[in-house]
Amino acid sequence: GVGLYNVTDPFNPLIIMPAINFDGNMTDLEFQGHYLYVANYDSPSSLSFRIIDVEDPNNPVLLPMGYLSPNVHGLTIEGHFAYLAEGPTGLNILNITNPQAPTPVDTVNTPGFAMDVIVDGGLAFVADENSGIQIVDISNPYAASIIGSYDTPGEARKLALQGDTLFVADSANGLVVLDVTVPAHPVLIDTIGLNYVFDVDLFGEIVCIAASTGVYTYRIGLGMAMLEEIGSFAGGFTYNDIRVQGDVAYVAAGPDGLLTFDVSDPALPVFLDNYSIGVSNAKKLDVQGNIVVLVEPSALHVLNVLDPSNIQLYQSIAASLMTDVFLWGELCWYTFENGAGWVNLTNPYTWNNHQEYWGTNLTALWVQGSYLYTVDSQGGSGPSFYIHDISDFNNFQQTYVRSRVAYHYDVMVDGNVAYLADDDPGLSGYASTYNVTDPWNISFGDDLFNDTLGVWAYGKWLVTADQHDGVSLHNTTNISSLTTVATSTSANGAWAVTVHGNYAYVANKTSLVILHLVKAAGNTYVGGSTLAASLEVDTTTETIENATLTYSALEPLGTSLVFEMSADGGSTWDSVTPGALHAFTTPGDDLRWRATLTTTSIERSPRLSSLSITYEYEVPPTTPPPPPPPPIPGFPFVAIALGTIIALSLGILVRRQKRIQ
Repeated sequence: GVGLYNVTDPFNPLIIMPAINFDGNMTDLEFQGHYLYVANYDSPSSLSFRIIDVEDPNNPVLLPMGYLSPNVHGLTIEGHFAYLAEGPTGLNILNITNPQAPTPVDTVNTPGFAMDVIVDGGLAFVADENSGIQIVDISNPYAASIIGSYDTPGEARKLALQGDTLFVADSANGLVVLDVTVPAHPVLIDTIGLNYVFDVDLFGEIVCIAASTGVYTYRIGLGMAMLEEIGSFAGGFTYNDIRVQGDVAYVAAGPDGLLTFDVSDPALPVFLDNYSIGVSNAKKLDVQGNIVVLVEPSALHVLNVLDPSNIQLYQSIAASLMTDVFLWGELCWYTFENGAGWVNLTNPYTWNNHQEYWGTNLTALWVQGSYLYTVDSQGGSGPSFYIHDISDFNNFQQTYVRSRVAYHYDVMVDGNVAYLADDDPGLSGYASTYNVTDPWNISFGDDLFNDTLGVWAYGKWLVTADQHDGVSLHNTTNISSLTTVATSTSANGAWAVTVHGNYAYVANKTSLVILHLVKAAGNTYVGGSTLAASLEVDTTTETIENATLTYSALEPLGTSLVFEMSADGGSTWDSVTPGALHAFTTPGDDLRWRATLTTTSIERSPRLSSLSITYEYEVPPTTPPPPPPPPIPGFPFVAIALGTIIALSLGILVRRQKRIQ
């Protein structure tokens, strides 16, 4: 069964939701909004996917379920879709816009036994037990397909993703670490040998492992990268707020509306689309699944970003003095100058809302669990940090209000800590922390003196955006004594910041700036050049005279691949032009290739995915050539030349192809 505990006091957790028992084995669960999604594997009643409405945790409601399957073992919820790892049937995708009537969208039959699934943008990663991991393209959930795989030595059970580094709990084989920068060609980075790894999770730059012998923690790669700039884009746009989902960055762009960028290569962000119709000054936004809600003072714009390169409008909702937005399941929470409310987006084409009033100039909000956190930029001393119990969506109950001298612009809550951004135009601003373990009785942590407009928490770290001094990284291990460890002045117009994968993405007022935050194994390399060489790749003992090399690779900005081939076992190497027929300087019967991989930065590398060589040689005749004709008087050399020509003409020109991956 499943229960819900109040962990305000971690040493004395209290059950607050009556246990709900199921007829199968509980193998996974996930929250989105006020719904709890449960995997109930091996259900005799075929009800292995259940949804519980926990709006009131003391009175949970188990929703009826029309989707029947006994096999749901793992699940991930992303926007309006549920991704189900269903054992022998693979990956199933459901539309859960109406949680009381989920409808099947697509099925991907995986070769193994689907145990777990995680989603990052347009990709789903499936732990497929004996078949390792499968990578599925879900950019269109209605036409999903496998695009890559890696067969781990053990049984892949659980997954965690940090940027392009995939961690696989591989049972008896330990923890497998893969580079999935190129989803079609995952590459093994390392294996951590532990006795039977059951599960894996991440906390900032720390990977946590549950094994049969206990819990282990490891630092990812080389740790923190200290905010090294890696990429940027200007384009003449305005950049007020930013979120990243998968390989796409979404920007609230003032009069330019909504911008989307492909950030699959953070060193080279690529502009995708711009939605600006009817938008006067887009200030804030949030994204969940295929929906973006864009905020401007007079409206909320609900946009369809299923295809980020072709943004479509669902609807624009006229409003007044809107300031911020937060997507939470089917509810879109928002703040306006003197209050907050929500819009139900179960049907993004309709309008169903509720709002209540407090404060004088509310500027930002965050939702965690059953609590709503809002901040006020009232410009002087007075109430400016509010907490409301929203267990009853139609009757908010204020649990706490804190008075400050503040110009708040942002708030984020992570676990039991609230982070506030304050930018006082006349005095030094603050980045502040509060312990909100008990939302009815919070306690102050610490103030960092900088003019902070945006905050984002990442594990034990806090990233702040300061429009004057840039982006800073702070250690929050002790929230009562914050320490600054790095600052990037390259983003000295920073209005907002978010963290996704290994990078911090900054809305820098006139540009998008991308900073390297974590030196994870999947995106940290050795600078300079490295040589990769093959052994013999041909299957003939005859003399090879010509060959053509072709390849497939990813070559990010600042990287290169140079190829050479040898027909004499590596004694002589010739530079070759890929795709062009090459005549060897020294023909021979031992064909090899080598590649020089070069990068100007430790943050990116060329990646050779596949290579093919077509080579040519002559097969000697199987019968001896006929004897030369009798000599002709006066022409002693003609017969010899003619015999040579005849002998050559009996040879068979053979083309052989070798493919190396």
